[in-house]
Amino acid sequence: MKKTILPFAFFFCFILAFSQDKNFDLSKYKLPNIKRHKLQLSFNSNGNQNNYTEEDELIYNSHSEYRSFDVKKSHFNTKIDLLYNYFFNTKEKIVISETQFSPTYKFQKEKTEDTKDSYYQPEITFKTSTDISIFLNDKNVFINIIPELNFRHSKDQSKINGETNYKHIYNSLETSIGLGIGKGRLEPVSDLWQSYFILKNLENDGLLNRTLKESDIFEFATKSSKLKNKRFFDYRLRKIEELKTLDSLLHNQQLIINSDINYFTILNDYWSFANIWERHSGNVMKLISTPRYISWNQKNMNKHNDDDESFFDLVSKINLTSSKQINLNWERNIWCEISSRNILNREEDTANDFMAGNFGVEYNYFPNFRTSIRSNLSFTAHESNVLFEGDITKKWKNEIRFYTSINYYISPQLRLSGSIGVSHMNRLNHVMTDLFNIGYHVNLSYAIF
Repeated sequence: MKKTILPFAFFFCFILAFSQDKNFDLSKYKLPNIKRHKLQLSFNSNGNQNNYTEEDELIYNSHSEYRSFDVKKSHFNTKIDLLYNYFFNTKEKIVISETQFSPTYKFQKEKTEDTKDSYYQPEITFKTSTDISIFLNDKNVFINIIPELNFRHSKDQSKINGETNYKHIYNSLETSIGLGIGKGRLEPVSDLWQSYFILKNLENDGLLNRTLKESDIFEFATKSSKLKNKRFFDYRLRKIEELKTLDSLLHNQQLIINSDINYFTILNDYWSFANIWERHSGNVMKLISTPRYISWNQKNMNKHNDDDESFFDLVSKINLTSSKQINLNWERNIWCEISSRNILNREEDTANDFMAGNFGVEYNYFPNFRTSIRSNLSFTAHESNVLFEGDITKKWKNEIRFYTSINYYISPQLRLSGSIGVSHMNRLNHVMTDLFNIGYHVNLSYAIF
């Protein structure tokens, strides 16, 4: 019965998404042809050292004695993240690519008068994925190709007084290529939203030379989208170039003739200090199948046999994503997805096959560039495997979740955010059922410099 709910729920979401009225506001905007590269390097390191005295009780036949000894403990952890993003957008193709390389190193040491223990764990992870959508016609029918590669290598080793007592090596590899077909397109419209507010505020303050037209806003937004993709290694030079370009455009449009401090203050404030939320417009429905190869092995010097496994599986998904810009301040998002996994060549029990569905609706309110209020209601159904008394049985796990959050962007240094979530889950395992949870989060962050 519960399996039949998934297709009907998906059909309901489909009707709900495509039966909206066509009173679009921001949805007229089309992102121009752009190519964006982003390379980010981050380095994290932390550690500590503790020195203390510990007492140990020595028990003899007729009495006991206490012995004091000094203990030194140290811990060190470092991580480097190299992240590369690529975004390419034309009418015929959209490419979104991300590659991450992350080496980490953990080290711990404990030293007393009698013993010297040490533990270290070097690890390397490499992830790369690309999402390619090739559009076949003006009706936005597209072919979707998603290759992905994940690799991890880690090595744990501990020593006591210089002698290795534990050594563990782990390697994993996962490769996949998703192939699918779909219809629709999600268009980023945040640049049009920002451009509207910049020009409208200039108009409201009586700083424009003539009446503002819709074509002026679209021209300004197109220039903004292209301008944001220029690369600068100096943030100060970037802002100088951006403001000079926008000022030149406004003069060429004859919207601005006399430039004064009020004009530059508004332009700089809404361009440099506004918190631009990601907003999209459009509908996308696609069907994609992803054959995957998964392999892992681990070696443990304390065991005689190594553990390893490799197999192929097939993950199939049909999903719908719909984003509607109701007006400048409101948007509605709907998502629906049904997925299944089938293991193809595993000799053991195929109980890891599953079927799942996820459906949700979200309404977001953006009264200005500093405030956002987001609320969503979602339902998840997942066929899981429960191991009880040596037997594996399939059980359905259902979860209903309501979540709302408020974010206030006070300044580039100061931000306030809060959220509250309510969820109900009917099954966690064979023991715990009907879990009701209420959680909240409040955050105030201030950047000193």
